[in-house]
Amino acid sequence: MNRALRRKQQKLQAKRVNNLLLDGTNTEKLSHGAGLHKKRSFQEALTYYNSVLDIDPSHVDALYLKGAALIELKQFDQAIVPLKKAISIKEDTAAAHQNLGLAYKEKEMFAEAEKHLMRALELEPDNTIVKFHLKMVQVGNTDKTSPE
Repeated sequence: MNRALRRKQQKLQAKRVNNLLLDGTNTEKLSHGAGLHKKRSFQEALTYYNSVLDIDPSHVDALYLKGAALIELKQFDQAIVPLKKAISIKEDTAAAHQNLGLAYKEKEMFAEAEKHLMRALELEPDNTIVKFHLKMVQVGNTDKTSPE
């Protein structure tokens, strides 16, 4: 593909992204943000989550996804705020409890981390990631390796 065509496609893509932020539905914005999140473009994903929250500050999915992105960016204190809000709106949101537990784990607040990871496990008993992090918290381990 020649350079001029590639630049034209990039400009069209940038215009589509801008239009999505301005005119897209919350579902479209969350979907695009989640795609960026999956590609590890956390800062860009936050743009979409915040765009949803600008319209609907109580959007539980946007709140817990924002918290998850902030955890990946190692902004643990900032992550706690939207995660707590998500739980206050919908207490049985397993992903919010899981991410809040991870944020507390990284801050070495093990009692809080355990409480939220236990709740996430109650809501999703087969979640092996939660089980792993719960074991780590219970032994006071913040490493990413097995507590054993």
